[in-house]
This record gives sequence, C-alpha cells and structure tokens, in this order.
Amino acid sequence: MMDFQNGIISLAEDLCIGPDYSFNDFKKTPYYENQDGIRVIYLEGEKVIDEINYAVSLMFSHEKIYLISLLCCNEAFTHETEKERKKLHDEILKKYGITNRKEFTWGTVSSEYDPKGNISSIHIVYKQR
Repeated sequence: MMDFQNGIISLAEDLCIGPDYSFNDFKKTPYYENQDGIRVIYLEGEKVIDEINYAVSLMFSHEKIYLISLLCCNEAFTHETEKERKKLHDEILKKYGITNRKEFTWGTVSSEYDPKGNISSIHIVYKQR
C-alpha cells in the first residue's frame, strides 16, 4: 500500500515505512542483514505493492529514512528500452494523482530517469527533521 498523503509505504506485512522511520526500526525487521545504514540497502526479492512487483532499495541519512527507490519489475526492459520503464512509472504514479514531481509536507514523490546509469525508478524522498 502506498499512502502518499501521509508518506506511508507498506513494502511487506512486516515492513511499513513512514516519515519517522529510523535505521533502528529497520534493524528490528527480518530484512536487516547487518547493513551499515550508510550505503544503499537493496532488499532481497521483489516486493508487491498494490499488485505491482518492485525491486526496492532504501537509503538512510543520520539514522532516519531518506529515500525509498522503487523499480517496477512487472515487465522486462533492456538497456535500449529502459526509458519505457520511466513511462510505466509515470503511469503508475498517475493512478495516485501524481504527475511529474509532487511535494507533500513529509517529502516528495517523483518518477526519475538517470541517463548516466540508464535506470528509471520511483523516488520517495523524505524531508530530514
């Protein structure tokens, strides 16, 4: 479930992240595998959110959640067609009423394409408090 009004993203039954989520909270989950909380954390396996499969990565800053990155895995994309995934992410966000980048009191949601890395993802970025 993605509740963008409140910044709450349920990645699994036992992994629900919101604006006040901390690295210590993450350490208490079965997804913690001695990661250091400084580097990007790639979650094992795809996570299903609202019937869509995603590869998920997390970033923390000063022990607080900073970024959730979602990469839709429902379709296969090649190096040449990666920009099509960006369009798919745009369509997914449109279903939530989000076009381009949307700011909320807790942070922002956007669909991004990184030409240098040739990768598209949905970025959920939390304001640091």
